[in-house]
Amino acid sequence: MSMALLSAENLTRHYRKPKTRLFAQRDVLKAVDGVSFELKTGETLGVVGESGCGKSTLGRLLLGMDEPSSGAVLIDGEKTARPGSNAWRAQRRDMQMVFQDAYGALNPRRTLGEQIGEPLDIHEIGDLPSRAMKVGEMMDAVKLPAAIAGRFPHEISGGQQQRVVIARALIMNPRLLVCDEAVASLDVSIQAQIINLLIDLQVERGLTYLFISHDMKVVRHISTRVAIMYLGRIVEIGPRDAIFSTPQHPYTQALMSAIPNPDPTIRRARILLEGDPPSPVNLPSGCRFRTRCRFATELCAAQDPALRPMPNGSAVACHHAGSFPA
Repeated sequence: MSMALLSAENLTRHYRKPKTRLFAQRDVLKAVDGVSFELKTGETLGVVGESGCGKSTLGRLLLGMDEPSSGAVLIDGEKTARPGSNAWRAQRRDMQMVFQDAYGALNPRRTLGEQIGEPLDIHEIGDLPSRAMKVGEMMDAVKLPAAIAGRFPHEISGGQQQRVVIARALIMNPRLLVCDEAVASLDVSIQAQIINLLIDLQVERGLTYLFISHDMKVVRHISTRVAIMYLGRIVEIGPRDAIFSTPQHPYTQALMSAIPNPDPTIRRARILLEGDPPSPVNLPSGCRFRTRCRFATELCAAQDPALRPMPNGSAVACHHAGSFPA
């Protein structure tokens, strides 16, 4: 069995909120609360969940942009170095992020070519001619015309801005890309172009992706495995086809039932979740999904379920998984 490129071991990130009263205790917001998984070279793990479930925080923890409250991130089986250290900077070359807001991730006062080559400047790699050549190679790799290298971000389209961000992330030849809602702000036709570009780049460069999204159709198209998050935890994880064809967790089943079907003759029963998700500051006892689950029992309120393997190859955190219709 090959060693995982990246591993998360019981990763948590808790934020202490300001006091509401002078002598009151500070509330703790559990953004990520005990997440563990492995990501092997060349695969794409899609991370899905409602807004506020901790997807983006997880991505930032993996890259060392946020420091975990507890747990560890491992690269090639070794713990990541302390953020800011020389060893951490070396590790960060292998891990880059593609943000949702491409325009916000770009400096409006610098040209596109300067920004694509910025990582080379920071790490002092090569001389000016070799850096310019590398920028040209990256622009060609993401299918950007070389003529726009001297333009500024506001002079190009949103799809081109995202290609610039991808080119900048790739110029250090990373092994892992964390894509945080990388196509959410784009038109559907442009989304398809960027997704296909990411797939082509993965094949050409042997890249590994952690793809964070709320769009199940996009996740199904690009992912090899899928992790479903709810209130800071993974409630189901497994191969893409297993998750989409035979979802085991009630929350996953509800998400799947909401995917639009392009064939109007096929009618699918919609599973509606009642109420809003509980506050991550005041989580319910036992299973944190039980307050919205149609299968919840007294056991769900008493015990917090751990991930356990299922016959379809996935792992699910549910006491009653396998005993109700998938």
